[in-house]
Amino acid sequence: MLKRAFLTFAESDSKRVQRLGLLSDSPVYAVEFYEEGLRVDLRDRYAEHIKKVVQRKLEATSATVCLIGEDTHASAWVLWDLDSSARQNNKLIAMYLKGTTEAPLPELLKQANTYCWQWDPRQLEILISSA
Repeated sequence: MLKRAFLTFAESDSKRVQRLGLLSDSPVYAVEFYEEGLRVDLRDRYAEHIKKVVQRKLEATSATVCLIGEDTHASAWVLWDLDSSARQNNKLIAMYLKGTTEAPLPELLKQANTYCWQWDPRQLEILISSA
């Protein structure tokens, strides 16, 4: 059965994350990714609409993958996504982006004592499949 996961990441990592979508296009990779690429300031008038869209996507997933880069811990949207995911009882998964071996984790992941995996697409598939 195909599993769905929501991706959250800092906007500065958008280009790096774009390549991850190619995995879900592969017939041997049993995971589909949801994300909301359009990001505006949380105080922007469009933010409430985006939050509703994200909430619907979270309801259709069982796991939220936080892709960790250098700026992830400071992204207001990542923090909102993680908080909403936790309230949705989604499994929280943290994984460093390819090429990143160390970076600060968002506070919610630290509080939840979430392990941050090194980049490994197969491990990511396993983690999402077990959600």
